[in-house]
Amino acid sequence: MIDMAAEHESRLETLHPVFREFDTAVHSYVDLVREAPNLTDEQPEARLLAAGIERFVATGCVTFVPLAFGRVVVTGLRANVADK
Repeated sequence: MIDMAAEHESRLETLHPVFREFDTAVHSYVDLVREAPNLTDEQPEARLLAAGIERFVATGCVTFVPLAFGRVVVTGLRANVADK
């Protein structure tokens, strides 16, 4: 069985340190939305900032993570999604 945490860590340690910051921020964002799905658009970013995530990273998470999950949802609805 694969140790997912160890695999995840081994991949992060080979990348530029900024990727660890983004990884932490994305996981924090997903946890926030999962725990409190009724947050307003501004609240996740404020909570990420309060948790010590840099502003440009927090803003990027709030902007781009929903787009990434949106593609998964739309594809699951059997809509045609372009590769590019």
